[in-house]
Amino acid sequence: MSLISKIFPKNQYEKEAIIKAFLIFFMTIELLVSVIFILLIKIEISHKKHNIFLELVNYSYTFKGEKV
Repeated sequence: MSLISKIFPKNQYEKEAIIKAFLIFFMTIELLVSVIFILLIKIEISHKKHNIFLELVNYSYTFKGEKV
C-alpha cells in the first residue's frame, strides 16, 4: 500500500469531514488576512490625508511651497 492511501481515509464521511475541516480552516485564515489588509489600507489612507492636511496648513501660513 502506498503512503497516501494509508493517510487518506477510506470512508466517504471521513473524507467529507477532512475536506470541511480544511475549508473552514483556510476560509478563517483568508477572512482574517482580508480584515487585516482592509484595516491597513484605511490606516494608510488616513495617514496620507493627514500629511496632505499638514502640508496645506503649512502652506496657508507661509505661502511658500514647492511650485508644481
